[in-house]
Amino acid sequence: MPNEIKQIDAVLRDGSSVWKVSKSGDSLERRHDPAVMAAMRHAGESAAAVNRTVASTHLQAAWDAAHRFHPDPSTAYREAVLAVEAAAIPVVVPAQAGATLGHVLGQLDRQGHLYAVAIRDKSGVSVPVTAVVLMIRMLWEGHTDRHEGVTPAIPITKDAAQMAATLAVTLVQWFVSGAVQRR
Repeated sequence: MPNEIKQIDAVLRDGSSVWKVSKSGDSLERRHDPAVMAAMRHAGESAAAVNRTVASTHLQAAWDAAHRFHPDPSTAYREAVLAVEAAAIPVVVPAQAGATLGHVLGQLDRQGHLYAVAIRDKSGVSVPVTAVVLMIRMLWEGHTDRHEGVTPAIPITKDAAQMAATLAVTLVQWFVSGAVQRR
């Protein structure tokens, strides 16, 4: 980063601004809690190792589009869905050509008993995948601008896009780490 850009970033930081200079130095992005950013990086790194960077690339694109100075909510939401698809499809419906997050949702919803999560109950049994299904359903059903037709497309809000990007971080991490897997 050139010196002038470093100075601008220092002024923003010292002034407790919610904004900071992006890594590329050509824009501003929202400053986030270090723990949240570490989780996002960790999910992206895990995804890169498992899925040849596809989930990681989509996850980074979702985060960037959702949190930049002029957010692009539609792109952020779409990229969040693509990141989760890249992580979940190989675990849930690996042999299904053209699978989407809707297929993952349907499989987990209908046959959740075939999947295990890392969290166990008091007897040591994997808790049901219910929470995973609910999170995927929220992401899937909230993607309101993907189709135009009988029901008009509803624009994605900035808040919805940011929530989708954060939700994608968690889901990608769970699928690529093996925290959600087929029994």
